[in-house]
Amino acid sequence: MLLAKQRPLRHFRPADFSQRFPTSDRLLETLGLVKFPHPLLIRGPVTLKLTDRFIDCAGIQPFVGLPPQAVREVCSEKMPEFVLTIENLASFNRYTAEIQDNGLILYTAGFPAPGIAGFLRLLDTSLPSDIPFLHWGDIDEGGLKIFIYIQGLITRTLKPHLMTPDLLEMSGHPNHNLRIEEVRRTADKNSEVMLIAEAMLSTKIHRIL
Repeated sequence: MLLAKQRPLRHFRPADFSQRFPTSDRLLETLGLVKFPHPLLIRGPVTLKLTDRFIDCAGIQPFVGLPPQAVREVCSEKMPEFVLTIENLASFNRYTAEIQDNGLILYTAGFPAPGIAGFLRLLDTSLPSDIPFLHWGDIDEGGLKIFIYIQGLITRTLKPHLMTPDLLEMSGHPNHNLRIEEVRRTADKNSEVMLIAEAMLSTKIHRIL
């Protein structure tokens, strides 16, 4: 059973742990070994079937919070125009408070814990195949690895959102400790992040955002 929970760790080397898992609680949650997992935070036009009731999330502002293990099905006649996963809580809070659209917005809490990962798989199998999935994360080594892990959860192609070379050039900051070979290995796994990785490594002073 524990081996099934170790899949996310394949994307990490020992030096990654202090950056992506600053506390032992965060690491245990990723392994699925905590009693109370991180809640599922979403906003958008979708109806979720729980054990004994349905929750219509459409129109609830700024977002809905549920225990991910309570969701049994995604069953809705109303469909989102897109699904957007967001790595950072501040970005998620601002997006859901300030941007009104017909997308389904989901907070991943960095690297998705098992409950969030399971919900993403459920979304992928429940929504029509022409609904695009996007991810908005940090433009750094960890952000690229999170993108690739989420891509591994779904069958459709994941697209980056606000993760562009131009944005990195305009707003990024130097990182003298960037692990060049690790970024290259990560980018080789997914063509969608290859241009971003190349931009991170394109100058003598490597940049992240």
